[in-house]
Amino acid sequence: MKHLELSEDIIRSFTQDEERVIVTDKKIAAFLASDHGPDLDEAELLRRLCISLEQEEFDEGWEGLKKIYVAAEKADPQNIGVLHSCAISAMDWFEEWQTSDMNERMRIAYDGEQALIRAMNIDPEDADIVYTLGLLYYDHPGRLGPESEYEEKALNCFIKATEKDPGLQMAYLYKAHCYHDLEDWFSAYHSYLQVDCDQLLSEHPEWRWRVFKRNEQLALCSAKLGKTEEAKERFSDFFDEIEHLSSDEAFDDVVNMDETVQAFTTVINDPSLYSRMINLLKKIDLSDRYKNELYDI
Repeated sequence: MKHLELSEDIIRSFTQDEERVIVTDKKIAAFLASDHGPDLDEAELLRRLCISLEQEEFDEGWEGLKKIYVAAEKADPQNIGVLHSCAISAMDWFEEWQTSDMNERMRIAYDGEQALIRAMNIDPEDADIVYTLGLLYYDHPGRLGPESEYEEKALNCFIKATEKDPGLQMAYLYKAHCYHDLEDWFSAYHSYLQVDCDQLLSEHPEWRWRVFKRNEQLALCSAKLGKTEEAKERFSDFFDEIEHLSSDEAFDDVVNMDETVQAFTTVINDPSLYSRMINLLKKIDLSDRYKNELYDI
């Protein structure tokens, strides 16, 4: 969201170069009363202030940033963009690296969830909002807890998002990820096939790594379903793609090869493809990651 960030001068007029950003109602009112140049209403100005500050340290942590979002929503309760941005910020803040306390992470996730629910009440047909709610559930700090319902909640949101906008490729991809995580290989296989990779790359050229990972995951699903020859062909094509990358490109676009290693240590027996896998792991410096699974690496 770099294009939505405010200028350094405008940001400094609010932070006043504080080491930790302090947020008060008085500071928000003074900020709104100042002339900031861009022709933005109060809600949008505060939303952009939040986006500009969300990576900063706040004296009150998440509660500080949340105060600005609350003021933005108060300025325009029908502004879905404010609610959407609040949820996206919450998803950053409930990551463990950002917030270590689990109870606090759960509270932040709740704030993000409620913001999206309010947005859905304003426009129930907004597929992006439903998709973002799915992402929040998919990455929820409580997702791995006992008897967690977040996986199913995420899956339902991604299904609804594709129904509302059949062109929303990321919703198809995350729907497939949910089935994959649930080890529903049949549903995952067909969901991965639904992803239009050409459209995804045309909209987000920087997401080539997602397409590579999707291709690898689809190959694993094929193997798990007993489509062995198809799986071998898909893995061979996947290897071809990586072998044609430079080392730098491979480092950027190949996150890991977890599904490949899983397939060739549990399902597929093909010495030639196995040898290619070993060479690729060495090429992209992933050997140590799999040293416990692969005796000859």
